[in-house]
Amino acid sequence: MQISGWINFNKPKGMSSAKAVAIVKRGFQVKKAGHIGTLDPLASGVLPIAINEATKAIQFIKEDTKVYNFELHFGSQTTTDDDEGEIIHSSANYPTQAEIISILPQFIGEILQTPPIYSAIKLNGRRAYDLARDNIEIELTARPIVIDDIKLIKQLSENVYQIRVTCQKGTYIRSLARDIAIKLGTFGHARNIIREKVGLFSLDMSISLEKFENLVHKDKLRDSVYPIGVVLDDILAIQLDSTQVDRLRKGQSLNASEFDANLAGISLLIAHEQNNIVAVCEVIDEEIKPKRGFNINK
Repeated sequence: MQISGWINFNKPKGMSSAKAVAIVKRGFQVKKAGHIGTLDPLASGVLPIAINEATKAIQFIKEDTKVYNFELHFGSQTTTDDDEGEIIHSSANYPTQAEIISILPQFIGEILQTPPIYSAIKLNGRRAYDLARDNIEIELTARPIVIDDIKLIKQLSENVYQIRVTCQKGTYIRSLARDIAIKLGTFGHARNIIREKVGLFSLDMSISLEKFENLVHKDKLRDSVYPIGVVLDDILAIQLDSTQVDRLRKGQSLNASEFDANLAGISLLIAHEQNNIVAVCEVIDEEIKPKRGFNINK
């Protein structure tokens, strides 16, 4: 059986997330692969990619905290809210560093954010960016997002600042750049967006496209794979013996009394055999029932 697990891929600028997945699938010669946390083509950085059995774990992942580093370019707003689009508003009003720092706290916590019209959000079955490219006028609804932290790192030029954001699911950095500028009475857009972290996957431990292709050439891809269960560390794990594993694989339930762990209030847990993930199980009325099984090499 082919290897299963996670690749901490460093997606380069200009590549779509789908293309990155296709490259990883081809490198491992697998049919199943998927990613968590879509990254815009013009953004670069961490894109966790699941291969083979790891794709089954995606549905159980609680949205991980993400960290982005980007440049906020004051003076112009674009159709795409980044430097790829056409300029639609301009202003020579550049805020000071002190002014920027003073308003950033207003963006921390749960806030409402309207996604860019050039985004992957679906409207009546079509992606917003496809509708925008067809010159179809669309209006996206503001939605709640959570920003945990936002800091001005440094000033790069008269009207360009480097900013780092820690946020949760659904945050659009391009929209954030646009909204910060508007709050300051001017216009702005994002550029050089880099995702530095998704959960435990960080940029400094990621694999660049060049390194990935080199590992393919040397037949050493296995060395770069994280175990399936690393993305499920927030779910309680229990160890099973071979008899219990056999029962789960047959679709049978286990009783909570068979384990020393306190399962009160637990709805999901991970079943392991010798530290290899066997299944994600649900706990219902003291019964541990298999919800999603995994077939991996030991």
